[in-house]
Amino acid sequence: MSSSRHAVVTGTSSGIGKAIASRLLADGWKVTGLSRTESSLGEGFSWLHADLAEPESLASVVSSLEPADALVHAAGFQRTAHLGFLDPAALAGMFTVHVAAASVLANALVPSMPDGGRIVLLGSRTSTGMPGKSHYAATKAALMGLGRTWAQELAPRGITVNVLSPGPTDTPMLNDPGRAATPVKVPALGALVDPEDVAALAAFLLGPHGKSITGQNYVICGGASSKAALRPAPALETAGGVPGRRNVPAVSHRSGVCVVPRGRHHARSQAFHNGGTSVPGDDSCRAKLSRHL
Repeated sequence: MSSSRHAVVTGTSSGIGKAIASRLLADGWKVTGLSRTESSLGEGFSWLHADLAEPESLASVVSSLEPADALVHAAGFQRTAHLGFLDPAALAGMFTVHVAAASVLANALVPSMPDGGRIVLLGSRTSTGMPGKSHYAATKAALMGLGRTWAQELAPRGITVNVLSPGPTDTPMLNDPGRAATPVKVPALGALVDPEDVAALAAFLLGPHGKSITGQNYVICGGASSKAALRPAPALETAGGVPGRRNVPAVSHRSGVCVVPRGRHHARSQAFHNGGTSVPGDDSCRAKLSRHL
């Protein structure tokens, strides 16, 4: 693959989209970023204003671009609610950004995409179901259908299509009030997913050794999908009763969120943090954290 390959990446103003764009630039790609908020990622990067919530406008936005060797659809947002409180407008909004925008962009870019090109769609671990996230899960599950179908359609041209499905990732989305109904839980490995880890896997799939992988879904969740993660972890205590490492809450430096592990042995933490939920990483959260260390 030439070092001057061109990737179109959505959602480059923050989070996973920004991490993927930065990784591709480091690998020698030219990157065109599409987002509502302006992005500036240095040499090799160009930005176009694009509102993914208005997919009918996207074809004209990308019409003047040089052919794209890769399309990465990372833009997204999350609205959560349980049955009885679901908002049809939230479902429509997420479907538009996650699914309709991906469809319009692929439809506009793939005809001129060179054979051997790449498409990566950002799904979610919750696409298989998660309480309080039915609407979000449905839109991310739809990306699985798109991805597997496009993989079959484009295989004769050597164009691969894959889905990356992260678990709870250390991005600003964690602070979005629209997802307050489903507080963050620490995965089994004890830390939120690092956006750079997702970007590294995306870079592999977009690179020369991704040529034999298509129609697949890769879950990057820190162990959140494992059966062990569904059960409370055993308490870790010293002989003196001092809480062990697993009892310690964590402050995410990227998202500013204080995340407390769930479990019956975290009674003291739950009293402070509303049953193992997350709260903004303010002074009170850090004061509580200091009492655990």
